[in-house]
Amino acid sequence: MCSEFRAFGRDILARKTGEIGTHLHAWNAPPVKPLLPDDYKYLPFLIEYSADVMRAKVEYQTGLLSDVFGVQPVSHRAGRWALDTRYIELLIENGYRVDCSVTPGVSWRAQGTAPLGRNGSDYRSFPVQPYWVDPSNISRPGSSPLLEVPMTIYCRAAYDSLRPQVLRSFLRRIRPDQLWLRPNGRNVSDLKDIVRRVRRERRSYAEFMLHSSEFMPGGSPIFRTSEDVEKLYSDLCSLFSAVSDFRGATLQEYLAWYDSRN
Repeated sequence: MCSEFRAFGRDILARKTGEIGTHLHAWNAPPVKPLLPDDYKYLPFLIEYSADVMRAKVEYQTGLLSDVFGVQPVSHRAGRWALDTRYIELLIENGYRVDCSVTPGVSWRAQGTAPLGRNGSDYRSFPVQPYWVDPSNISRPGSSPLLEVPMTIYCRAAYDSLRPQVLRSFLRRIRPDQLWLRPNGRNVSDLKDIVRRVRRERRSYAEFMLHSSEFMPGGSPIFRTSEDVEKLYSDLCSLFSAVSDFRGATLQEYLAWYDSRN
């Protein structure tokens, strides 16, 4: 709704240097339908709402982006990485062709009985490579028109069985059991290692992610100061130098490339 963002987005589309996709956070995406006494505290997943509310939010967001930017959004990433069969069916119904919500090897579900906002998706059995989604079982390939392009993540042996929790937290900080192609201010060597593994395994893509708020000091819990953000820029320069032989592509462009070869 911001006029500056609308101008920015339209300029990107006009210059063909990016695309506008949908990323929907359920607690504040219209139409707002409170699920809990304080949705801003628990941040419920879209898949925790009723089917009618899910449909209304997806349709509203899709229509808004289409109206503002004059193009049908075809790319999507779920807020808080949450998918289920209903969500996938809604994406297909609303004209989406490519999704990037799957985080292979990662579970967003809490252990035991958990309040709303903690029961996310479990992607530990999902493919690591792109696949046409089966709407009846989104963890396996099918024949739908929606291509899943999973986030680039490498998983080491998990520390879940270790006790006490403080030990697990310490080990995950010094040697994470999940390596994402996502900078955090102290993992530039891991980012380069991921790129080397992508090359070695001859994968067809490496999927990078970053929140725009992370470029603003204090805009995220990871990059709190101006020095943190300057370090982020330095790490990005180092990473982008390491992938200078890669061809950058939007999800829509990757879809066209993948579709032409399969």
